[in-house]
Amino acid sequence: MNRLSPLMLLAVSFWAGAFIAGKVTANIVDPVTMTFLRFFIAAAALDGYYLARRRPLPLSLQIFKEALVLALVGMVGYHVLFYTALETTTGIHASLIAALNPFFTYLLSIVFLKTAVHKKKFLYIFSAIFFVSLIIVNFDFRSAFEQGINPGDLAMILGVFLWASYSIILKGFIAKYEPMDLIAVVFNLTVLLMVPFVDFKLLGSLAALEGEVLASILYMGLFPTVFGYLIQQVHIKKIGPERTNIYFNLVPVVAVTLSVIILGESLGILSLFSGLGVVYSVYRFNQI
Repeated sequence: MNRLSPLMLLAVSFWAGAFIAGKVTANIVDPVTMTFLRFFIAAAALDGYYLARRRPLPLSLQIFKEALVLALVGMVGYHVLFYTALETTTGIHASLIAALNPFFTYLLSIVFLKTAVHKKKFLYIFSAIFFVSLIIVNFDFRSAFEQGINPGDLAMILGVFLWASYSIILKGFIAKYEPMDLIAVVFNLTVLLMVPFVDFKLLGSLAALEGEVLASILYMGLFPTVFGYLIQQVHIKKIGPERTNIYFNLVPVVAVTLSVIILGESLGILSLFSGLGVVYSVYRFNQI
C-alpha cells in the first residue's frame, strides 16, 4: 500500500462510525429490530439500484441455500450480538474486541481451509488476546473472576467469532457469483429472516424517536453496509484483497477516537496503552 486511498479511508470512517451509531440506538431500539432496520434500508438501496439498471437478481436454489447460511451467520448472528453488546459495553471495548477478527479468521482458516501455520502469527495472536483481556477486565483480574465479565464484552467476542466464520464460509461461495449479486440476495434474505421477530409496535412509532436515533439508523443502513461494502469491493478488484484488508487496521483506531470525541467515553492511560498494543499486534500479524 504505497499510497493511501481516500475512498478506502472514507470506508474505514463509515465502519468505525457504526460503533458510534450503534451505541446511540442501544437501549432504545432492541438488537433484533435494529438488525432488521439496518438490512431493510440496505436491501432497499440495493434493490433500487438493480431496478434502475433493469438487472434481475440471480435467484436460484443454489444461491438461495448459500446466501441463507451467510445471512444466518454473518448478518443475523453477528449483528444481533453486536447491538446486544453495545447495550452494556462501551464503543471503545466493542471496537477493540472487534480488532480480534483477523485472528479468529486465521485460526478457523487453519482448521477448515488448511491454511499454513506461521509461528510468528501466533505470537501476535497471544499478544492481542492479552491486551484485549486487560481491557475487558479493566486491569483487575480478581474482580473479574469474582463478579464476572461484562456480558456485552462476551456478546461481542461471540459476535466476532461469528463474523470470522462468515468470512471463511464466504471464501467458498464468492468465486461462484458477482460479489454484489450475492450480497444483495443475502441482505434480502436477512430482512425476511428477521420479520417474525421484529417489534412492530416500535416500528410503528419510529417517527416519535429522537432525530439522532433516526439518523443513526439511516446511517447504519447506508454508509457502513452499502457504501462501505461497495468501496471495499471496488478496491479488492483494483488492488487485491490483501492490500485492501490492511485498511481494516485503522477501524479500531478511528472507532476509539470517535467514541471519545462523540460519545464522551473515557480512555485512561492503561486503556490507551492496551489499545495501542492490540492495534500493533493486528498490524504486525497482517505483515507476516
